[in-house]
Amino acid sequence: MARDNNEGMFKGFLIGFLVGSALGAVLAMLFTPKSGKEMRALIKEKSAQAKEKAEGYLGEAKAKAEEVIEKAKEEAEKIKREVDEIISSAKQKVETVKEAVKSGIETYKEETKKKS
Repeated sequence: MARDNNEGMFKGFLIGFLVGSALGAVLAMLFTPKSGKEMRALIKEKSAQAKEKAEGYLGEAKAKAEEVIEKAKEEAEKIKREVDEIISSAKQKVETVKEAVKSGIETYKEETKKKS
């Protein structure tokens, strides 16, 4: 649950950062006196830069996600091994109890036959 919260916060931060950056760049360009040709060139340049940054952040996010997935797989395998050990131990204990009960029943039957 904490991991989901952290991932959600990271995703929200990343989206907010990208939107804020784009909005800031657009506002800066709009309030700077430039010709139409200069403005289009500047918009194209800033868009390319924003795209490169977004790709970089996306790459980092993918790497982080892969790392989290790998850790989750390792933890799941560890838990599975522990559960398998517990089940095996419980089965052995059940078999021991079954044998003890069976032995007790047989002993009881023998004793009741002797008394009769």
